[in-house]
Amino acid sequence: MTCYWCSNASTCTNGLDTHINHWLESDCHTTKSSAYLYALIPLVICFLIVCVGFVIWFKLSK
Repeated sequence: MTCYWCSNASTCTNGLDTHINHWLESDCHTTKSSAYLYALIPLVICFLIVCVGFVIWFKLSK
């Protein structure tokens, strides 16, 4: 299981244990924002590839 470290709370949590309350009180949840980038960046890249493919298909079908 993955454990996320918070230096403000001096604790590690996986979100399912008893340390989650101390984690949230210490504003550690704001440091997890980079996790969204791991999902957002590939999604944007796939969207751009689909858009470029659509433009190429549209130009070739004329």
